[in-house]
Amino acid sequence: MKAIILLLFILVNGPAVSQLNEEWVRSFNGPVNGNDEALTHVTDNSGNVYSSGKVLGSGSGFDIYTVKYNPSGNILWERIYNGPGNGNDIAYSIALDNAGNVFVAGESTGSGTDKDFVLIKYNDLGAEQWNRRYNGNSNSVEIPEKAVTDEAGNIIITGTSHEPGALFDVVTIKYNTEGDILWKKHFNGASSGNDFADDIAIDNSGNIYVCGSTFEAATINDYLIIKYSSAGDELWHKTYNGTANGNDNMTSIAADVSGNAVITGTSVGAGSGLDIVTIKYSPSGDLIWERRFTTSTVNIEEGKAVTSDNLGNIFVTGTSTGFSSSYDYMTIMYSPAGDLIWSKNYNGPGSNNFDEPRSIAADNNGNVYVAGLSQGTGTMDDIVIIKYNYSGNEVWVNRFNSAANRNDVANNISLDNSGNIIVSGLISGVTSGTDFSVVKFSIITNVLSVSNEKPSAYILSQNYPNPFNPSTKIRFDLMHSDKSGAHDVRLSVYDILGKQAAVLVNEKLSAGSYESEFDASDLSGGIYFYRLETAGFTETKSMLLLK
Repeated sequence: MKAIILLLFILVNGPAVSQLNEEWVRSFNGPVNGNDEALTHVTDNSGNVYSSGKVLGSGSGFDIYTVKYNPSGNILWERIYNGPGNGNDIAYSIALDNAGNVFVAGESTGSGTDKDFVLIKYNDLGAEQWNRRYNGNSNSVEIPEKAVTDEAGNIIITGTSHEPGALFDVVTIKYNTEGDILWKKHFNGASSGNDFADDIAIDNSGNIYVCGSTFEAATINDYLIIKYSSAGDELWHKTYNGTANGNDNMTSIAADVSGNAVITGTSVGAGSGLDIVTIKYSPSGDLIWERRFTTSTVNIEEGKAVTSDNLGNIFVTGTSTGFSSSYDYMTIMYSPAGDLIWSKNYNGPGSNNFDEPRSIAADNNGNVYVAGLSQGTGTMDDIVIIKYNYSGNEVWVNRFNSAANRNDVANNISLDNSGNIIVSGLISGVTSGTDFSVVKFSIITNVLSVSNEKPSAYILSQNYPNPFNPSTKIRFDLMHSDKSGAHDVRLSVYDILGKQAAVLVNEKLSAGSYESEFDASDLSGGIYFYRLETAGFTETKSMLLLK
């Protein structure tokens, strides 16, 4: 295997870009300088990063490449899988269990069986434990979409299988830790047309949600969501037909903190072109709300990904043609009740060229992060990451153009337990095609240490100036603790109704005196409250914003 190549990026500044710090960039160029790409990644509780996707092999088409990095970006192990058909093998999903085992799911060319599901289990040291292949009843095309694990270490995979007389069906399979099939379920819609899986989620009780699309004779493609129990019993399934009886295609699902299922995708509207439609179902399958997002009667909006935060807020990202002559990022926030809180578009600098988000992640502080690609000015596609705060204000935009000055794309974004940002995708090599790539960023916060002394007590000081417009500073002291050298610290701001307006600090800090600046430029005047929370101390004070 070729050595890891560290690529130097040209950073094109966006607003407040200094708040995002590049920790490391790792790329892998396969054996034939082909188009290699990371399609999925995940992090564990220790900050290790696992990624998988495809690399072009020598005479074997694409092979599945899987790599594990430690938090510093050093390779712990890497593996390549070439299936029995010596054809294309591509990983689409990676998942971990509680014991540190790694499950890679993808498509694999079989020996005379066309494309099959493949599921590979590696232990934490990268030793292959087993692999399982699934070839459907027609010896034809099977394409998996995603795999998830449950608390017991079982693995559930879903995808699409070509079945005799039924075209494509949704197939979901659950394996135990030894790779034995616990159950297998087919879904064939009422019209026996094409049924496709797009995503899967699991709730805290081990119930499984599969989403995709199903063909109905009178309504063409409809949204599809299926709920299975942990034992594989179908508890319910629901379909959604848009207002124009046209193509309605699901793309993404998330299970919120209450076990509700939230799905998003693209739906043809009556007189409104293509719209982003997001639907929330209760655990029993009852429709809680349905929201159709459109900017006008002629524009195109397409939902790409959905996620939720620890308060049950829903974040959707996709594309929109409503603000320029081409596709822009569109990111939307809904309250748990389905109220539209904000919607924001991003049009890159490349003369209204193509901009597409592909992944979204939310933290526990009301911030949301989207990542994808955006055409630059003379730079082809750049990796673009955007952070929005709870109010929908753009905190920063980061654009990355590799030294090759060609296409660079982020397919996935996630946050690790320390709040670092991980993106995976591809970057163009200087002397190769596109390379399999993973990038890690840390976020530089606005908290400053103002003293090396160790305070003898916890203190939250009054902000200064107070009243203020538009910014003020908040100082706090963290006393020395014999039990731990660091404190989990959270400094939050709330409005008069108790709604969170900002999170200024959410990290581990050593004993000492600190100062954080609060910029309220985007807020209305009035009384606000700020609260400091640590394991041994909580205090709240008020402040007055004059506008």
